[in-house]
Amino acid sequence: MPGSTGGHVLPALERASGLRCGRDFGLCYNPEFIALGSVIKDMLSPDMILIGESDERSGDMLAGFQLGVCDNNPGVARMNFVNAELAKLSVNTFVTTKISYANMLAQVCEQLPGADVDVVTSALALDTRIGGRYLKGALDTAALVFPAIMWPSRPWPGSMA
Repeated sequence: MPGSTGGHVLPALERASGLRCGRDFGLCYNPEFIALGSVIKDMLSPDMILIGESDERSGDMLAGFQLGVCDNNPGVARMNFVNAELAKLSVNTFVTTKISYANMLAQVCEQLPGADVDVVTSALALDTRIGGRYLKGALDTAALVFPAIMWPSRPWPGSMA
């Protein structure tokens, strides 16, 4: 949840250790972006590396490590904890929205004589703003594939709700 690393984890670590984050130790939030069926490939060749960092030194160390094990040269997005946590949830939500949209198109195409979801999504994929990744109409699987990483159904602690 956005706010967890800096709002709960960091203070707990400081209390338990008696040390100060950023001075005595560093803390980073570094989620993976992996898909079922391509976990190893996605870990070794990520589209991006997302780092929420307590301090620049910790972020530098983690970025160097991550880039050292990658087979590609992904972009690195470095930011504070809450922005990184929100970015992770946003990526997951965007991907599941794209999957759900393609599934909705499949349902519409099933109701229209001559309509073919693969033809429609192939046309959409040609638009560079949309792209073809995760744009295959099928049974509604987004909630099955991403159950734990969808937007929370209850308010976050200390949230706007």
